[in-house]
Amino acid sequence: MNTKSFKLQRSELQANSPRYELIENETLTNCKYNGLVLSGSLLKNCDFEHAVFENCTFFGCKLQGINFKGCQFTSCKFLFTQIQENQFMACTFEDNFFDSSPADQCSLTYCQLDTKCLNQFSQNESNTFGQCFGQNLNLQVQEDK
Repeated sequence: MNTKSFKLQRSELQANSPRYELIENETLTNCKYNGLVLSGSLLKNCDFEHAVFENCTFFGCKLQGINFKGCQFTSCKFLFTQIQENQFMACTFEDNFFDSSPADQCSLTYCQLDTKCLNQFSQNESNTFGQCFGQNLNLQVQEDK
């Protein structure tokens, strides 16, 4: 296990300056990331279980082939970040901001989505939804594409 990945495994991580990371083939469980700033980072083929992301910024990152299970994303910013081939299972998205961050070939199942997140992932037909519901929305998304 490399030092860079180890830094992200701490249960509480707060960062005031951008971090440039390569995180690949890691399993991170029960972690809380508050104020984390990742810039130009690659997260690939990882498993995040019951992770909480609060007020985090992903700038110019690539999130690819990640399994997110039971994770929460609250007040995070995704700026110029590629979100590709990820699976979100029973995740919660609340008050996140997306700018020039395309989501492609993602699967969302049993997720709670706010309007911004639903709009972001609905822009690409390659993304699929199963048994998702929307916060403050009369929405029951059940698609099999």
